[in-house]
Amino acid sequence: MASIGNISWKIGEESSYLKESDYAEFISSLGDVGKSLDSTKDSTDALIGSGGGLSAQALNFGGFSPLFEMGYNVSRNLSTASAAISELESVIKSDAKTHMTAEWGTHLQKANEHLKDLKKTMDDAEAAYNSAHSKNNDDDPKNNVSNESSLKSAYDSAKKAYDDYKEHVDTVIIPTYESLAGSGSAAKVGEMDFSTVSAKSGGGDLESAKSANLTPEQEAWLDEHMDTVMEVCAEYGILPSVLLGQMVYESVWGTSNVYNNSHNLFGIKWTEGCGYGEYSGFRVYDSDEDSIRDYARLLSKSGLYQGYMDGAKNWDYEKAVYGLYDGPYCPEESYAPNVIAKIKEFNFDKYDEILKNGGAGAGAASIDLSKYKELSAISKSNKAVNNKVNSKGIENVKDYHPTSGKVAEDAMAWAQKIADDNDYGYSQASRWGETKQFDCSSFVISAYKNAGIDVGGATYTGDMREELTKHGFEWIPGDPDVNDLQPGDIVLDEDSHTEMYIGNGKLIGAHDNYNGSTGDPSGEEIDVGNYYSHPWDGVLRYTGK
Repeated sequence: MASIGNISWKIGEESSYLKESDYAEFISSLGDVGKSLDSTKDSTDALIGSGGGLSAQALNFGGFSPLFEMGYNVSRNLSTASAAISELESVIKSDAKTHMTAEWGTHLQKANEHLKDLKKTMDDAEAAYNSAHSKNNDDDPKNNVSNESSLKSAYDSAKKAYDDYKEHVDTVIIPTYESLAGSGSAAKVGEMDFSTVSAKSGGGDLESAKSANLTPEQEAWLDEHMDTVMEVCAEYGILPSVLLGQMVYESVWGTSNVYNNSHNLFGIKWTEGCGYGEYSGFRVYDSDEDSIRDYARLLSKSGLYQGYMDGAKNWDYEKAVYGLYDGPYCPEESYAPNVIAKIKEFNFDKYDEILKNGGAGAGAASIDLSKYKELSAISKSNKAVNNKVNSKGIENVKDYHPTSGKVAEDAMAWAQKIADDNDYGYSQASRWGETKQFDCSSFVISAYKNAGIDVGGATYTGDMREELTKHGFEWIPGDPDVNDLQPGDIVLDEDSHTEMYIGNGKLIGAHDNYNGSTGDPSGEEIDVGNYYSHPWDGVLRYTGK
């Protein structure tokens, strides 16, 4: 960063922009993942396909889950992963160059504005120096000034700043833009409008929304999170302003002890069966993104914060903040005013406007390449479609959907915790956990509700299919073979019974009140058992769609 007066610019600003080499590298990495999947599929087909005739259930490697962690069906998931890669490659090939052209066009527009400002500063400095020089060389000694040398130094500095930046524009920015948009395009850039660059991928809207009150450290910290914030807010229908206000207030700009030990950005308390670890009474996450997504699910899916969601739907952040009092978020009277103060201090409501207007300016085709940037990073760290090979040489490929796997894991974790606690038993009279009792349907429904999913009006086996398929579940009819099940699947007899499949050929569910009282001293009223064909009417599988 260099400056003359109040004019500033960044010579290396474009280092964070996408380049054709990034695009090519990502396409290559997708191809490598695809080859790895194809190779693994060939080897596993030899075991479970026509070659060996062995089922995934029959293959167990020393206690390691059959073929795939948690019993995922090999062929199903390899096919899912391969399809995901093909879809992504198609998206990247169609959108990447368009996006990069717009991004560099925006950068060139900004560069031209910098040049204008720098030239004005240079011209003003030159005029001041020339005036002093003229006065000192006329015939009237009364006109002499003493600061001619300092004015000359100021002019020299301003001229060097202008010349250096113009050279950078001419040799770096313009050639890069013209390589994308075509020769001669830079001359027309002043007539073009690149404001439709996606806000999620660092376009002008997000940049212009930054408050002047931010310190450089605060600005950098927000930059690390903004892509995820805007993506999650769009996905769950919540307000960036409130999320950011709570995030900086609760975590003290990422410096609080709780955050540094848990990635917990929002002070969300740990509760039994929530599926997360615990640190001093707070939930522990694997990453900041996991914390942001859990926060979004809590507000939008738990049903506890209707006032917040009403405010969000009306783009009213103050109403949304006070709606937090609907649920058990924080009872302190000062909480809402403190969060609102943060929103106002840093103009976080500007991000609401960006989201409200479609992310990057209404009325034009916006290219959103956030999926590309996110998956590019994932691919580089060998996490794309979770293709890391474990120590036994077995490929672990989970469902590609970015949230469904996590939701199913949270639901299973809650169910397992309840089953392991013999204070919980079976009852149809008091069945929603209020007296530590569940029946078969309330147990399965509660597992997904505790994973942050809106279960609609689902209350018993007879309405589960209708309600859950409205809220992200797919209905797969027929009595399934165990090898076709995925962990988290709900097997359902609509007339009388339901349980959850947890992998390794096991079901978990609530069965009967064997002792006639509360609790479960037998350990069998809510427990894990081998899969059996009921027969079931079908399977409810959470996909998030």
